[in-house]
Amino acid sequence: MSTSSQTQPKVLAQSGLSLYWNFSALSPNPGDKRKIQGMVQASSSVYALARVKRMGFKRPQVRVNVSQTLSSGFGFIVQSDFDLRDKARLYETLGKRLQREGSIITALESAQEYLQDGRLKGAVAIVAAQVNDGQPLHAAMQTAGFTPRDAMVVRALSEAGNAHQAFTDLAAEARTRYQRDTALSSALRMPILMLLALYLALPAFFLGLGPRIMQFFKRLGTQSTNIPDAIKSIYATVDWVNLNVQLALLVYIAIGLGAITLWKSSLWSRLALKIKAFRDLALKTEHASLWSVYGLMYAAGIPGQDICTVLRPAAQLQQTSEALLRMSKRLAAGSDDRDAMQSAGFPSFVVSGYRAARDSGSLADGLKSFTNMLNEDIEMLTNQTKAWLQLVSIFLMSGAVMGVFYVVYYPVAGTVLNSL
Repeated sequence: MSTSSQTQPKVLAQSGLSLYWNFSALSPNPGDKRKIQGMVQASSSVYALARVKRMGFKRPQVRVNVSQTLSSGFGFIVQSDFDLRDKARLYETLGKRLQREGSIITALESAQEYLQDGRLKGAVAIVAAQVNDGQPLHAAMQTAGFTPRDAMVVRALSEAGNAHQAFTDLAAEARTRYQRDTALSSALRMPILMLLALYLALPAFFLGLGPRIMQFFKRLGTQSTNIPDAIKSIYATVDWVNLNVQLALLVYIAIGLGAITLWKSSLWSRLALKIKAFRDLALKTEHASLWSVYGLMYAAGIPGQDICTVLRPAAQLQQTSEALLRMSKRLAAGSDDRDAMQSAGFPSFVVSGYRAARDSGSLADGLKSFTNMLNEDIEMLTNQTKAWLQLVSIFLMSGAVMGVFYVVYYPVAGTVLNSL
């Protein structure tokens, strides 16, 4: 192999690009001749093959999954979990099958028929193969890419003989998160569509309408008569764009990529959190998800400090992550959970909600009631935010119409009237 081909995987890995690969391989069980199919994420075919082999599969073959790779933006659009609607459906089905003492492998194999998320389908195939080869269900889930907290809940309740309850509870939690995320997405949809429409309209103006208006000015011989300086600068930009189309295209693409990067970056999150409506909504959403899972894991018998350690990487807000770290350390040192919660730095509504849950006699049930109240608050805050964003959309639309009138109609009408 040449030096350049040897260094290619290393260069791709360092570039940050990541592709999705469909694979087919043989089971590590010599008596099982079936081909296992799944999906892995890696920067090159070399790393993809190595990852499949680490799972224990033999004679793997890989090929790029183009649609999944493009939808993930070559790894730049980070997806921390599977599609929540599909995940809830899978967990609910597994819970029902296990409750009826059905075969977990049969349930996993039949999931291929109704799942839509390609990543989840690949992960389920891996779990089925691993379980069929004798791996514990929770270990197979972690190998396949399910979140550690899901695997921990399944392990704890499986050891207690309640594996079906683990999947039933996880299904309910995933469904709640899906409904909450869908509501938030719908609130942001209209402003995003408006900004996207304005962005896509820029080439039509600078390469189509703008040059025609400039030609109209030239035919009248009054190109600069009674035109405000702001409009003159806009048409000067139109002239520059048409003289430097390739450079202007690069600037246009850079603006789009910059907007996407800002949207995905922590900077945008910090700016959005300075707005009270977004700050309250983000805080309630974070803690509704956090304490819902905490209750599930606590009911499964997992120690509080371990729960905090597992949940900390999933925290979106820095203050939540730091509070979980402090609570974990205090619990590990032997502090009472109420004292650890009080001194960890959580918001006051979380501290009071946790204390009420603890005083109710069942922390898991109390936290479920607490998160239900938070979900009601989130629904109200989402509706308020949606109403506020609708006003923003109206202002954007009005601004766009006035901008078109100012830049296009006003100079044309003024020039025509002055030429009479």
